[in-house]
Amino acid sequence: ASKALQDMKDTVGVDGRLYDSVIKAYIQANRIRSAFEMFGECNASGFTLSRPTYSALIQCVIKSNIDTEEKLNLIETLNTQMEQDGYVRYHFRDSEEKLLSSKGQNAGEIKS
Repeated sequence: ASKALQDMKDTVGVDGRLYDSVIKAYIQANRIRSAFEMFGECNASGFTLSRPTYSALIQCVIKSNIDTEEKLNLIETLNTQMEQDGYVRYHFRDSEEKLLSSKGQNAGEIKS
């Protein structure tokens, strides 16, 4: 974690909202890897992200230039964690399914 983030944790304490904010900032800056590092740290700390943060992560993955198979794996990881946190799985828009299937993959696999 960055020095600024560590200072924030030490000063105000940590809860899921801090992770929500940091992850959304990383997504805005198109820093997917950093966002997923924070996602991992949040899970390891036992905090729950908000559903909109999960949705933002999934949408970021869909739009990224990550390999399609890796996209599907990341999305499945996020969906699984969402279910464990008591949320409903992410439902894809038609345009998102098209993006995922345009590389020869069947986006329907993710919904199962």
